[in-house]
Amino acid sequence: MAYDQALQADEHCLKAIEALERLHRRTQAWERLADVLARKSQVVSDGELAVKLRLQVGELWEVRLGDNERAVQAYKEVLTVDPQNLPALKALEQLYEKAAGWTRTSRSWSISSRSPHPRLIGESPGAHGAGVRAAAGKDRRGHQQPAAGARHRSQQSQGVPGAGTALSQ
Repeated sequence: MAYDQALQADEHCLKAIEALERLHRRTQAWERLADVLARKSQVVSDGELAVKLRLQVGELWEVRLGDNERAVQAYKEVLTVDPQNLPALKALEQLYEKAAGWTRTSRSWSISSRSPHPRLIGESPGAHGAGVRAAAGKDRRGHQQPAAGARHRSQQSQGVPGAGTALSQ
């Protein structure tokens, strides 16, 4: 493409950068647009415009391309020029909250490879199965267990003096 060739010859050719910007916006080539806007932010002499362009780059990475890491990089670059930039600070806050929520969730849950049931990380591998077995009234080997009351009565009647009388009262 002629504009790419113009930029190879002169990296600071603003006319070529702006033509590529229009082209990539029109064709919705978001990744290429992000690259062109980043380049444009380095070429323009207006500091405010450079910040706006960097914010657009961050938004493209976040919203259009779904690459939060690259979005964070772009917003951090805004803060190197303007440390109090509210839009960049808000965007970073949202991205960090989103990442923290995902990290908390991924730390809280894992999928056991032996069971179709999720279990908490840190829970012993057999703990989840033990809870399921207990709810089903089965022991570790899968044998049916007597109901709790029946188990209690059978333990009391096995040589415990007065066991039968406590239940009858």
